[in-house]
Amino acid sequence: MKNSNGSGSICKLKAKRRKPWYVRATIEFSSDGKQIRKSIGTFATKREAQEALYNYNKKPLLYSKKTFKNILDLWWNAYTKKVTQKTTISTHIYRMRGFEPLPIIVNISI
Repeated sequence: MKNSNGSGSICKLKAKRRKPWYVRATIEFSSDGKQIRKSIGTFATKREAQEALYNYNKKPLLYSKKTFKNILDLWWNAYTKKVTQKTTISTHIYRMRGFEPLPIIVNISI
């Protein structure tokens, strides 16, 4: 079934892949009139790709203007609900120290 104009596209990538379905959406048009597209992701099934495109069209701001810290927090909240072992969680906390901002760079005023 064809998607409506401006809602995005789903295509199947060539070759044998774990996630062959590719989703992208038009976010704006350049001054030349060409589409500027954003990749939403790759998915294992066409159904998952359609759901991702639907969710993107429903709330496009959810996918844009996110910092790495915001995405890391979203992932961490979802991950800790699934994992119950204390050692696994403590290992990830130790590894995530590398993603914290450096205090020297944060406190510099320009």
